[in-house]
Amino acid sequence: MIPMLTSINTNIDGGNYISRGTLQVNPALANLGIEDLLEKSDLNFQVGKIQTSYDYLGQHIESKSHSIIRLDTGKELGFGATKEYEPVSYQRAIYDVFGEDISDKMKNIGGIPTRVISLHNGARAAFQFVLPEIWKVAGKIHRTFFNIFGSHDRSSGVGFNTSDICIVCGNTYLRAFASKELRSFAKHTANVHSKLVELSKAILTIRAESVEYYTVLDNAATVTVNSDTVAAFTALLFPDTNGGEKRQSKAADNRRDELMAAINVSRAEREGYTASGALTVYDVFQGALRFTSYKEQKRNADEQFEYVMDGPGNIKNTMAYNWLLEAVK
Repeated sequence: MIPMLTSINTNIDGGNYISRGTLQVNPALANLGIEDLLEKSDLNFQVGKIQTSYDYLGQHIESKSHSIIRLDTGKELGFGATKEYEPVSYQRAIYDVFGEDISDKMKNIGGIPTRVISLHNGARAAFQFVLPEIWKVAGKIHRTFFNIFGSHDRSSGVGFNTSDICIVCGNTYLRAFASKELRSFAKHTANVHSKLVELSKAILTIRAESVEYYTVLDNAATVTVNSDTVAAFTALLFPDTNGGEKRQSKAADNRRDELMAAINVSRAEREGYTASGALTVYDVFQGALRFTSYKEQKRNADEQFEYVMDGPGNIKNTMAYNWLLEAVK
């Protein structure tokens, strides 16, 4: 039977809530409106798309490629886009998700700004909000964060998700967007705005999603797994090559070993950890998220972001989450 959770009603700035660094709200952003938030972070600019061209043997030739630029400075933020690509400013993305009544909507879901992340002169950005409820899951304090993200460098679409990771560095940035809770995004196509408006209806389910997620996660910390189950899980994420090349087989073995190491780190962080204690479903799932978000296999930051958002890392996180749901039934 899955135990029901209750949120801990404490004031984030006082009461019996103990601040733990990564859960701190940035006071400089906490009371800002969206317009001020964008201005303060230099993200309140419009974007446009221009066709590129080149000179060859005395001829000026128009390319099929387009660049995405800041309209206030002319700074190129991305390139290689097709003529069908639809640029979306960060202001417009936030309004598409929240609606024009953004202040009321934010107040209704209880969110306040906590972090703004701007990369490469605004080529990529994310906005993180936190809901007021505080949960204690597996002996650790958890919060529900709501993230809106977008880019102008063609590294991702525009969308949002929820996570229990506060963004404070590159690794937590990736891990926050690796979360398999409420997650939706739209590509930069002609219908991107209507798609975001449609997806935004999911915002009303945030609290219900959080209760379900943290209830399952808390129960997962009480369900132990044996070595055979863990071996089956690591093989699920990194299967054998079925007699393939020796090099490929060795690579799969290495990935499984690295995943197991990440699982053991998550186990050591769990309350009640003992060296002789059994692994739990919670340890295995958290270890999988840690591996996909923190692991870099000769990937630069852009490649790692794509790996977590839409690539193999996202697929593995989905597999791990589905495994979690089955394991705690």
